Amino acid sequence: MQYFNRAYRRSGTLWEGLYRSCLTQAEGHMLASPRYVESNPVRAAMVMQPADYR
Repeated sequence: MQYFNRAYRRSGTLWEGLYRSCLTQAEGHMLASPRYVESNPVRAAMVMQPADYR
């Protein structure tokens, strides 16, 4: 990791700033979020149905 940080003039871990979270307040949004995540492989044409993606 030190090599990567020096080579690309970075500091910290490779995962730093990659993930974040936020509060979901509306019930409709709480239900839509998992649907969005589950349908990503379908939109990317990786599978035909969400259940086909392992």
